[in-house]
Amino acid sequence: MKQSITVFVLLLFSWVLYGQNLDIYNDCPLEGKVSQNNAPERIRQLEALNRLKNRYNFPAAADFDNSVTLEKMLEDRGKPDRNKFNVNKAATIEGYIVYAAKKGSSETCNCKSTSTFYTDQHLELALTPDEPKDGSTITVEITPRLRELMHQQGIDWTHGEIQNYVGRKVRISGWLFYDAEHEKDACSYNPQKCGDVAGYNRQTCWEVHPVTSFEDITEEYLHTEDVVIANNVESEADFLSVNTSVLGTNSNTSTKPLLPMDYLILILLGGIVGTVGQLLRVIVGLKKAADANVETDYRRTTFSLVMAFAIGGVAGVLAAINMTSVETIDKSTLLAFLTAGYAGTDFIEGFISKNKIANSSPPTN
Repeated sequence: MKQSITVFVLLLFSWVLYGQNLDIYNDCPLEGKVSQNNAPERIRQLEALNRLKNRYNFPAAADFDNSVTLEKMLEDRGKPDRNKFNVNKAATIEGYIVYAAKKGSSETCNCKSTSTFYTDQHLELALTPDEPKDGSTITVEITPRLRELMHQQGIDWTHGEIQNYVGRKVRISGWLFYDAEHEKDACSYNPQKCGDVAGYNRQTCWEVHPVTSFEDITEEYLHTEDVVIANNVESEADFLSVNTSVLGTNSNTSTKPLLPMDYLILILLGGIVGTVGQLLRVIVGLKKAADANVETDYRRTTFSLVMAFAIGGVAGVLAAINMTSVETIDKSTLLAFLTAGYAGTDFIEGFISKNKIANSSPPTN
């Protein structure tokens, strides 16, 4: 019984580690990838901005500035507003999505990635659903790290899904951010941009970025079935814990449960990769045995590979619990399977050997 519990804890620990190091999400650190051709001070400024953009901790209740509204963000048209809000505070605003980018642009905060998985999605919010392009909007952005955290909870924040909300009224929460790089494009600092009919003009450089909560309130403001939010989380650590829960899911989400074949694929993949992990250890053992001219115990070797396959399969079951599609398998998943097969089998073999030694020892008087 103790053996089973220990193996389960070991596998669970490996699974908790899987995919959670978002500080280097997609091998891109929080400061992004800034050109080193810039002056040192400029590099520091850009990296500081990128760290704010890439935040993925959820604001607590005390972090919110409840005085911030969409109306307040849009007021003072054509006037500088750099010091209007605080980037260390969060806000909840309501408005209509009048534009949602189909694909994110290449930015230093995302290490110049052009993949829809690893780029921000820009949304334009307005006070009315038919705001003209020469009207007033603000920018809010969904970032890759928050998109991944939501995906792990079965919530679809992909570019394609969010586009379904264009024209709908939403309630959005997240960190306040001042994108100083766009002052030349903002009406507040460049009056020529006020009424730019070439596209939705940026009224202000103040944004909600990243978005940490997204709720469709078109039908009625407190319709809880439409909530797509993880807002009542005290801290990032709470959200990343095993016991994380999300308040609800979007009734329009395109996320589908795994099919029986998907479970079988994950179990077999876990078993195969787990066996590979143990096989690496076996090869090293065989080499040492050959060098020392020691006879190889092939029964024990075969047993260890079988156990590695079984443990990898269990890891596949645990993976299936937290996945919505086998297409999301990445190198972190494979590493978790490999580690489970190697470490789990090593533990079981050690446990069995220890019991054999204890049982073979002569009784003491």
